Amino acid sequence: MGFGNAPSRDNAQGIPTFLGLSGKPLSLLISIVATNGFLLFGYDQGVMSGIISAPEFNNAFPQTRGDSTWQGFVTAIYEIGCLAGAIIQLLFGDNLGRRRAIIIGGVIMILGVIIQITAMPGNGAMAQFIIGRTITGIGNGMNTSTIPTYQAECSRTTNRGLLICIEGSVIAFGTLIAYWIDFGASYGNFQPFPSTIRILLLTSQLLQAHLTSHGASQLPSKSCSAHFYLVLCSSCQSHLVGL
Repeated sequence: MGFGNAPSRDNAQGIPTFLGLSGKPLSLLISIVATNGFLLFGYDQGVMSGIISAPEFNNAFPQTRGDSTWQGFVTAIYEIGCLAGAIIQLLFGDNLGRRRAIIIGGVIMILGVIIQITAMPGNGAMAQFIIGRTITGIGNGMNTSTIPTYQAECSRTTNRGLLICIEGSVIAFGTLIAYWIDFGASYGNFQPFPSTIRILLLTSQLLQAHLTSHGASQLPSKSCSAHFYLVLCSSCQSHLVGL
C-alpha cells in the first residue's frame, strides 16, 4: 500500500488500466471502495451502543458501569475526532489529494482501532480507549469528508448524484450491521474471555478500514487531464485514443 501513484498498465489499445480495469468496471470499483468507507462510518456510529452497557465492557472499564455521563462521553468523543479529521482535511486536503487522504484516513483508523483493542483493565485502560476512539474518529472524519468529492470527480455527470446518495444511504446499513452483531454477541458467554466481545466488534472496524485504505491505494488519482478522462471513458476509446 503506497502513497504515490497507483500502479497502472496500458492495455492493447494504449489505455491505462488499474487492477486490469478501466471504464465502467473501474468506475464500479471506485464506487465499491467509496461505499465501503461510508459503510464503515455507519458501523462506527452504531457499534458502541451495544457494548457500552455490556457487563464485560463495564468490567474492563469500571468508570462506565451505571454512569451515563461516562458512557455518553466515551461514545461522543468519537464525533469530536470526526470533527477534527474533517477540519484537517479542510485545511490540508488540497495538498494531500483525494486518494492519498483516503489512504491516510484508513491508516489512522487502523491505528485507532488497535489502540482500542489493546486497552486492557488497569494501567489507564479508560484513557487509552478514549484516545483510540478519538484517533479512529479523526481517520473517519478525513475519509467521510473526502470520499464524496473523490467519488464525484471520478463519476460521469449522468450518475454522479445517484452515487453520492447511495453513499449516504449505506450509512444506515453500516449501523444495521453493528446493531445485529451487538445483538448476536449479547447471547454469547464471554465470561472466560471478558475482552472477546470488544475485540470481536472492533476487529470488524479494522478489516473495513484496511479494505478502504488498501482499495484506495489501487485507484487512480483524480486529474482533469485527458489521461484520466481516457481511463474512465475507455468505453468510448475509439473517439479518445487520439487525446
